[in-house]
Amino acid sequence: ARIPMDTYISLYRETTCALSDETFGYTETPTKPGAFAVACDYAANATTIGDALGRLCRFYALVTDELTLSLRPASAGYASFDMALRHPELDIFHFVSELFLCIAFRFASWLAGQAG
Repeated sequence: ARIPMDTYISLYRETTCALSDETFGYTETPTKPGAFAVACDYAANATTIGDALGRLCRFYALVTDELTLSLRPASAGYASFDMALRHPELDIFHFVSELFLCIAFRFASWLAGQAG
């Protein structure tokens, strides 16, 4: 069954606040709740989607050593957005990895004015 987006957002916020961790305990050091919101505020002012994703990468490089986001140019105007965890063995269900990639996709789609 599909969960309505408002319900998912509420669950996400409540869980990250209860855990004081936007990575849900799947990293060695927590990421403070609100970090992603600040990252989006910073990235949303970019002039291109590539610049916005690059800003997300730079922001997370400043606030945590637990994950690395990278944006690499590919062929024919395409790019690759990657995420690597410092301790991938802690993300036993690949939850954090998939969450960050899904959120980045939805954020880029929102910036482009498309449904993500």
